[in-house]
Amino acid sequence: MHIQTSSTRLNETQERVASGKRVQRSSDDPFAANRSIQARSDRNVIEQRVRTINLAQSELAVTESAVTSLSNVLTRAQALSVQADSAGLDASARNQIAAEVDELINEALQVGNSSHGGRRIFGGHQADTAPFVPDVPGMPTTVTYQGDAGLV
Repeated sequence: MHIQTSSTRLNETQERVASGKRVQRSSDDPFAANRSIQARSDRNVIEQRVRTINLAQSELAVTESAVTSLSNVLTRAQALSVQADSAGLDASARNQIAAEVDELINEALQVGNSSHGGRRIFGGHQADTAPFVPDVPGMPTTVTYQGDAGLV
C-alpha cells in the first residue's frame, strides 16, 4: 500500500516536471485551477483593452493630422482673403488668388473625406460614403455634408 502511494506520487511529480505545470488537472488543486482560469481570463481582457487602446491612439493620430491639415488650409485661406482685399491688386492677381482658393477648397474636401481603417474620419456612422460632396467635382461652389452626428 505504501509502495503504491509512493509510486503514484512519483508519477505525479514526473508529470509536473515534464510539463512544467504544478496543476495538471483541476482535481489536483481546485483552488489553484480556479485562480489559473481567472488569471487567464484577466489576461485576455487586458490584451483586448491594449488592442482597443492601440486602435484608438492610431485613429486619434490620424484625426489630429487631418484637423491640423484643415487648420493650415483655413489659415492660408484667411491670408489670401486679406491679400485679396487690397485695393492695389489688379484682376489678374485676384484671379490667381481665386484659383488658389479653389485648390484650397479641393484640399479641404480631400481631408474632410479622408478615411482610416476603411472608415471615414468625419462621417459619423456613415462610414462607407464620402461625408462631404461637392456640387461640381473639381470646381465646387457648394459642399453638402452627408455624414451624420453619430459618435464613434
